[in-house]
Amino acid sequence: MRFRDYLQENSIDIGTSGTKTFNLDYNSPITQLDLYFRATNDAAGNVEFPFERGISKVEIVDGGEVLWDLPGEVVLASFVTDNEGFPYSEAEEANGASVRQQFPIRFGLKLFDEVYAFDPRQHKNPQLKFTFDEATYNTPGTDGYVSGSWEFSLMVRLMEGAPKPKGFLSNRIVESFTSVAGGDRRVEMPTDRVIRYLMCRAAKDDTTLYSILTNYKLSVNGGEFVPFDLAARDFINRMCETFKPVTRIFTAYITDADVRETYIGVPHNGHVSADYAGCFVSGNFYINGSVLVYRRNHDNSPGTPGMTYISNTGWALHDTLIYPFGDRMNPAHWLDPSAFRKLDFFVNDAVAGADVDICLQQVYPY
Repeated sequence: MRFRDYLQENSIDIGTSGTKTFNLDYNSPITQLDLYFRATNDAAGNVEFPFERGISKVEIVDGGEVLWDLPGEVVLASFVTDNEGFPYSEAEEANGASVRQQFPIRFGLKLFDEVYAFDPRQHKNPQLKFTFDEATYNTPGTDGYVSGSWEFSLMVRLMEGAPKPKGFLSNRIVESFTSVAGGDRRVEMPTDRVIRYLMCRAAKDDTTLYSILTNYKLSVNGGEFVPFDLAARDFINRMCETFKPVTRIFTAYITDADVRETYIGVPHNGHVSADYAGCFVSGNFYINGSVLVYRRNHDNSPGTPGMTYISNTGWALHDTLIYPFGDRMNPAHWLDPSAFRKLDFFVNDAVAGADVDICLQQVYPY
């Protein structure tokens, strides 16, 4: 068996918005796709707008069949959590800075997994698609990206001569909604494939993760079997017990007493440092995934605004909680719902206006 990294697309201009489609017509199993984005911040900088917030969906399709799909935030959060570390990033807010982010899509339990991999030969017309908009949050050319500066590269990581895989790990969106204040919500879950992870993103700026959805429950056949019924903090604990914390690093342009979202929903510890001598910086990291940064001179007067390096370690990137079924590396432990007539996921909304995505990672069998 031979391993090959093929650069299918190299720094192509993708415009300002829309859906881009790329064929995946290979004769060998794919262990991972690496999506690379690069752009330039405009003259006023680009605050709190990493690439993933401008990517509404990433998909792998075969004609009319959707094989894999997630929102941009969950694409990155699911990989970072499962990999227990960030892919390559150059995240900063500086005026005119070049910024980069890699988004890996891994199809197996590990890189070069021979059991689980995406096999294009098992599909008629497999394609990668993503939908994006450079103006999702900030204004291009004013306080966001330089308009039209988004570039895209695609690396396909192939296993030539590998045996036919058993299947691949397929992520999918089950339901997306905006939360309301109060009440129970039921999400009917699919029972067609084995489930490795249940993923739930509930995100609202400056809002604690455990206060948006206050309870999580999975019910089989109308309550005949309940795999879990957990208050929010207990549901969070399951993730913290299973996965190692990860660290998000970025550079922010800070005026004294500025607040920045770190996008770490369950912070563990953090660090800030200044870009020049004579300025003291400190940061108060909060449970709501934000940091209050002070830049002060020796006499305690506000320091000159400038670049501040921020790192935050914890769990739940982009407020995405991941519940594993048993040992996440042992397929025999995962939930096989094929014998169930009904599988329902219940959450309790407590805060209005949060973006919620209910997603699964399943085994797509060959």
